[in-house]
Amino acid sequence: LGFRVVISRESDKALVSKSIETITAETCLPVELIHGHVIDLMEKEVDYIFLPFIVNGKERVGNKTFNCNCPWIQTYSFMVKAALKGKIDEKKILNPTLHFRFFERALVKELQAYFSEKFGLEKDAIRKAIYKADAVQVAFEKGLIEYGREVLANIPANCRPVVMLGRPYNSADPHLNLDLELQEYVLA
Repeated sequence: LGFRVVISRESDKALVSKSIETITAETCLPVELIHGHVIDLMEKEVDYIFLPFIVNGKERVGNKTFNCNCPWIQTYSFMVKAALKGKIDEKKILNPTLHFRFFERALVKELQAYFSEKFGLEKDAIRKAIYKADAVQVAFEKGLIEYGREVLANIPANCRPVVMLGRPYNSADPHLNLDLELQEYVLA
């Protein structure tokens, strides 16, 4: 759609400190840390920060839940705006509501309306971008599943596997997961 994506720096102790200085309520560390990432992007003088209100995740076959995020994750965009009021230009915060569970019925329409109104983009171009991004995400997730199967199928007989489960905002952030690295150990 013509945007140049800029990401914030990797999480570190300084970013955590910057976050904690601005929070207005004690929450879990991943939610607190988002404040520092927003500040980092503002210091990079980006034009906009995409900070959506993500209500739920995509529907999965056989999953009867609504895949709702925890209330803190759902509302972090509002907490950040409140905590940084007067310190950031709120017009730079892009805060659409996203219902991934209701992909076609809600998500596509919400994003089309939001980005069409905000940037004058063609709704058809927005729809195509959403479906292209979704296809990349689906391929990535399938690749993770295949990689997991491959790893499990190749565990040496003398090893006991350990599986770590976690939310991606915890388990995939090296600072939050205490720089846990997957290492291959073979017992003699």
